[in-house]
Amino acid sequence: MSEIQVSRLQQKINSMNRVMSPLRTMRKAYSKPEDMSHLVETFARAVTSPHNQDVAMLLEGDKGSGKSYSSIRIAFNTARRIADIRDRDPDNWYDYFTMDNVAVIDPNRAFEIMGHAKKYNVYVYDDIGVGWNARSFTSKENKSKNDIFQVNRIARTCQIMSLPNQFLIDKVPRMLCNYVAEMDSRYFQHGLTTMRVFKPKTVFRLGNKRMTPTLLMGDAKVVRYIIEKPPQGLADEYDRIREEATKLIMEDRCEEVANIEAVKKMEKAGTKKESERDKIRSTWQARVQIYNERIAAGSTIIDAMQASGISRGAWQNAERKEYIVKIGNLYRVT
Repeated sequence: MSEIQVSRLQQKINSMNRVMSPLRTMRKAYSKPEDMSHLVETFARAVTSPHNQDVAMLLEGDKGSGKSYSSIRIAFNTARRIADIRDRDPDNWYDYFTMDNVAVIDPNRAFEIMGHAKKYNVYVYDDIGVGWNARSFTSKENKSKNDIFQVNRIARTCQIMSLPNQFLIDKVPRMLCNYVAEMDSRYFQHGLTTMRVFKPKTVFRLGNKRMTPTLLMGDAKVVRYIIEKPPQGLADEYDRIREEATKLIMEDRCEEVANIEAVKKMEKAGTKKESERDKIRSTWQARVQIYNERIAAGSTIIDAMQASGISRGAWQNAERKEYIVKIGNLYRVT
């Protein structure tokens, strides 16, 4: 064989090694690279035990690291195992997890799910920092969520919260999560990601120092878990929900910024001094009038909101901030 032929053969071998190296590396690192059965078994056994246990996992990862899909996959597999334990049939997983158990970005939806949690169900709060912001730790809404999170252990649920950085979320849920995970590597071309999972422990004698040892499988440390992409149907439904939630949140935040800018302009123009709430109230007075007139004329709620020129998310935000109050199908400015 000539030197040229040897060189070409070596190039082909090197090319094949580059393609296969991610999976080969993963197979060396794990005894069972094809699943995450240990993690799922740990979660499912905890919530189905007779000891009123719950699972709360905080998952961190950069944008695009695969944490959202990983959360859905873990939730799905855990629900299948819970169904297997309780019903002897893993195909009954939809009794314990559906996309109705998922809140994506939307703080109102996350709060609603927390307040109506069902036993043995698995819940996912994706990008939860938007609705449970650490900078709003003194707000009444955050305190209410913290109260629910502290007492819902008897619900025996599995809750997975994902966000880019744990310090974006309030301190109370950070401290009460009994599992912390972080995205590690991504192999999207193979439909896989890897994740590190830790079991936090507070050492009170050391001034509440927080330790994060890795999980154990027998006597061996689990360095990483391999997470597959969720079933296509769940992935598609998640993408749809996220797109809608992102749109609503963006509209809501843009409206808040617009209101602030409008107030500043009015003050610069030397208009009559009045409180910010009074200015917002006068703005909503016109919107509510249009909405109520449309409802009285037989329009649907969505059509009436659109006629006012404001999105549904903005209406929900105004209602949450008590700018307006709903009476029957009509609204009144407070």
